Amino acid sequence: MYSDRPRFQPTTTRPMTMLAHLFAVIATILLLVWLLRFRGGINLESDDSDLVFNAHPFLMVFGFIFMAGEAIMAYRMIPAEQNVQKFVHMALHLVAITLGIVGIYAVFKFHRMSEIDNMFSLHSWLGMITFCLYGLQWLFGFLIFWFPRASDVSRHRIRPWHMFFGRVLLYLAIVTAETGLMEKATLTQLEVGSESRLMNFTGLFILLFGLAKWPNLIQTILVSIYTTFSLYKPARLDDSLSSSSLSLGLSSSTRSIMAGTGIHPQQLQHSRIQT
Repeated sequence: MYSDRPRFQPTTTRPMTMLAHLFAVIATILLLVWLLRFRGGINLESDDSDLVFNAHPFLMVFGFIFMAGEAIMAYRMIPAEQNVQKFVHMALHLVAITLGIVGIYAVFKFHRMSEIDNMFSLHSWLGMITFCLYGLQWLFGFLIFWFPRASDVSRHRIRPWHMFFGRVLLYLAIVTAETGLMEKATLTQLEVGSESRLMNFTGLFILLFGLAKWPNLIQTILVSIYTTFSLYKPARLDDSLSSSSLSLGLSSSTRSIMAGTGIHPQQLQHSRIQT
């Protein structure tokens, strides 16, 4: 049988993954400083609507975006068997969804307390679309890769696309967070000062967190396309398949892009393991 996890890891994987963690920590610290020092704190049960609202950016950035990012990086960071990595991956995504639900509840409660209409801004539209698609992505992954679990060939074909859409949704969540920070700065009519600069740096490090995973997105796109349109049958893939024959299945432009991202054609092969 073949592993659900293809053996393709660019040489920049570990440094970029550690860099992503660093950016996430910095962004979380900046976010907390902003909410606790300039916005009065976080209290979902408060009678002060502003304190209720503050739970929303914290839960959606730390609880949703960064937890989702950790789930994506679980396969590269956890030194354990694949089933353990898969469980952690699924569990962290579920934690992200749970915290995201609480974060959405917080902003709806804030709107109700402040007598503001729901779902009126571009930020709210992007956020709800992203969150709903994220939930569907998790459910789809659970059914295909965990229970009741699809066939080996189906998992082999679907897995790269599952990875691709997961990363796309992470970037959509980051874009939504950036629009949320801009909306908050506009509505509160922030002037140039410490708080506005702090918000800008927070948004910058959230963006850098996503950019640190950009090489993985390019790699995932290439693998998804190759896996979908390749002529070989996964169940009979020969481990001795030469890199030259693999290269024949890729255009010169694709090979050029792969070379630029540190990906080599032979890295698209799947290793056999016993399950």
